[in-house]
Amino acid sequence: MKRVNQSRMAVILLLSALLASCGGEGAADTTEAVSTADSLQTTEAVTEAGPQSTVEAKDFGGENVHFLLYSNSDYQNSAMDVAAEETNGEALNDAVFQRNDRLIEKFNIDITWEDPGNATIAANKLKQAVLGGDDSYDISFISTYESTLAGIDGRMLDMNTVPHITLENPWWNGRMAKDTAIMDVNYFFIGDMNLDTWTQSYVTYYSKTVAANHDIDGLYDIVRNGEWTFDKLDELTRTVYRDVNGNGAYDENDLYGLTACSVCIDCFWAASGINMVVKDAEGVPSYSFDSQFYDMYDRIVNLLQAPQMLYTDRPQYTSKRDTYDRGAFMEDRALFFIEGLCVAGNLLRSMETDYGILPLPKYDAAQENYRTYSHTTHNSTVSLPVTSAGKVDMLGMILEDMAFYSMELVRPAYYENMLNAKLARDEESIEMLEIITTNVSYDLMFVLNHNFAFQQLRGALNRSDNAASFIEKQEKLLNSSIEKQITSIRENLAQ
Repeated sequence: MKRVNQSRMAVILLLSALLASCGGEGAADTTEAVSTADSLQTTEAVTEAGPQSTVEAKDFGGENVHFLLYSNSDYQNSAMDVAAEETNGEALNDAVFQRNDRLIEKFNIDITWEDPGNATIAANKLKQAVLGGDDSYDISFISTYESTLAGIDGRMLDMNTVPHITLENPWWNGRMAKDTAIMDVNYFFIGDMNLDTWTQSYVTYYSKTVAANHDIDGLYDIVRNGEWTFDKLDELTRTVYRDVNGNGAYDENDLYGLTACSVCIDCFWAASGINMVVKDAEGVPSYSFDSQFYDMYDRIVNLLQAPQMLYTDRPQYTSKRDTYDRGAFMEDRALFFIEGLCVAGNLLRSMETDYGILPLPKYDAAQENYRTYSHTTHNSTVSLPVTSAGKVDMLGMILEDMAFYSMELVRPAYYENMLNAKLARDEESIEMLEIITTNVSYDLMFVLNHNFAFQQLRGALNRSDNAASFIEKQEKLLNSSIEKQITSIRENLAQ
């Protein structure tokens, strides 16, 4: 259990100042690029308007607010979201510390946290606490999958019942809340305090060296114009291949148009905006597979089979799949590489040549928005265990301001960190990061059926199974599973 120190730190540049320094004309286009059907505003646009917290200061008499965090690894953890014990000169840590300090000062609270280990261990700790009536965990920062599972089992509050949280504010991910609501129930929210959700967001890296060698340019403009699509990725992938070692065979040593492991499958589904789970007028979900699903299924199969793609879930590569895909990109032997932002911080910083960052490609140019996949078992969310029910007024005030101050302090520090550490190799990549981090969302399928997303669907695509036959075998089981989940949620609502 750890205590946040009370000392102050220097104010980090506000997001508007940082974005203004990131390339003038390119930054000016960001607002239009990330606008959504729900009229969600970008952080830049709102910062220019000078948003202020609407939560009044209140003295809670030194009340302790205890967070449950988790750590799978150095780059898969929610500890980064909260656990800053002191300032250390590292911009991101210091921004988290200053945000916490503002909350401590404004509400006269104490902030502590516990990180018992990986996400599963943390979820089990929460389960045991709730079953035992232990209210020591006030706020949970576990993954999307674990939060949802706990909610369906009756261990999480409906976040829509928490006062003071205003999803229309740009420091909350309103799209994610809308897309993943079940019968108007949300067991988690995601806001600007969820750094781990950004680091676990998947992007399309591109090698500037390989692009230049193949006369491929204007990729940022293609994104801005809304034309960065799956077909465009497929087209450019197939233009790049060279038998580097001259052995007459495609192998891990050659030059490819695209390299990725099977997580790219999840990325393509999430980015396409195709929903395998649809909701009726009352928000009741069920599985449904339309013509776009079957079209996308075939397109993914065809890309995975393309000889110009180094797909590291092919049998000959799986023993070293992470070595091969990342190695190819870092050695300028791949034009594109689909992976999480966390990989930039852990591996790509050592690249001697330059790369850029693009969002995941859309289904087609008619799709209104880019969408970002953040790994559902490695990211972080905001949720409240049912044992916190007596504190929701206080916790709602704290969470609303935690998200607001994170937009003001933590988001610009994150971008600053990406620039200063050379994780983003050009200023235009910061514009792309704004598109990526503000558009995280995905189909309820990823939330409700972890095994189908990560095992059955990936496996079918890897084997090139016939889509219609595959779905015919799965659909009855899928809807039976979701009906049980709906029953459980209804029982929770009736209590």
